[in-house]
Amino acid sequence: MGNPHAVVFCDEIDNLNIGEIGPLFEYNELFPERVNVSFAQVRARDSILLRVWERGAGATRACGTAACATAVAGARLGLTDRKTLVSLPGGDLHIRWRDS
Repeated sequence: MGNPHAVVFCDEIDNLNIGEIGPLFEYNELFPERVNVSFAQVRARDSILLRVWERGAGATRACGTAACATAVAGARLGLTDRKTLVSLPGGDLHIRWRDS
C-alpha cells in the first residue's frame, strides 16, 4: 500500500476504544516507523466494518489504503472474498483485489 498497516480482526468493534488502543499499536516497538491500524469486523464474506487509527493523525473517518489492506488481509486469511464492501464512518468503499 505504500505505508505500513496492521490489521486486527475483532468480533465486535462498535464499543472498541480506538483512542486508547490505537496508540498502543502505533508506537509498539514492532513498528519502528509507527503504523496505521485497522480494526475490522467481518460481517459477511463480502462485508467488513472498519475503524482506522492513522499514525500521526489518530482516529479517522476514512482511509483508502487501510480499506485496501484490510480487504487483502481478509481474503488472504480466508475470511472474505476478493471483492468486498468496506464500511467506514465516512462512507463505504467497494474493494476488489484482482487476480494477476
